[in-house]
Amino acid sequence: MPRKKDKTPGFKSEADEAVWWDENDFLDYPDEFREVDIQIRRPPKITLSIRLPNEQINLLKRFGRRRNLGHTQLAAMWLAERIAIEKRRSEEGRKASSG
Repeated sequence: MPRKKDKTPGFKSEADEAVWWDENDFLDYPDEFREVDIQIRRPPKITLSIRLPNEQINLLKRFGRRRNLGHTQLAAMWLAERIAIEKRRSEEGRKASSG
């Protein structure tokens, strides 16, 4: 069981504080912390319906099973990855044409 200590020392900088916390356990200082209530709001999702050939749906299901994912979750993940790639390419193209 951690031993209770009175107060954390004063710090000259965030870097000094970070080093100190790397070497000390916050459980030793229970009176230094308080509970807070937070709410995390996720952006609303919108449904996108697309028609795919049966063969592609079956492949998505098979690939999803290999990854322990549902086929719609896998498709959404792949789509998000491709969007990120295209976004990066677009941003790089803008930088190259403006620079």
